Amino acid sequence: MGRFTKEIDRAFNSGHTKKLYDGLTALQSAALSQLRTGINKLNGYLHKIHCSDTPLCDCDCNLVETVQHFLFACPRWVEQRRLMRIAHGEAWGDLSTALGGKDRRSTREDDKEEWRPNRENVLATINFAIATGRLASKASTSTTSPTSSTSS
Repeated sequence: MGRFTKEIDRAFNSGHTKKLYDGLTALQSAALSQLRTGINKLNGYLHKIHCSDTPLCDCDCNLVETVQHFLFACPRWVEQRRLMRIAHGEAWGDLSTALGGKDRRSTREDDKEEWRPNRENVLATINFAIATGRLASKASTSTTSPTSSTSS
């Protein structure tokens, strides 16, 4: 398990990860995987692997394009982000919760069995990422359409 995944999911080994992917389409699974691992088409990662000249986001904010920036701050995706923000409610801005990890605000280490990820938050995050088209390859966007699994 990578450092990024450990940072976003304190309960990674609790068995909930498989459940996050159950029932998702291939496109939804790919988006969630890219967001949870940090291995994606965002400039921060592409620059790290020498596939982009800059780690900075194309939004001219002069910030590194990370998963955190993409999901919560990039001004290019304000409209697409609207439904995700509503779905996340009080958890808005918490990367771990958005990606199905254990909320970093939780202080109990012994509640792995009781704790469950907020699937609605995760689906809202996935649907946001798909709506932007930022993570998907051209082949996957033209052959697969996402299912809307969140409610407003």
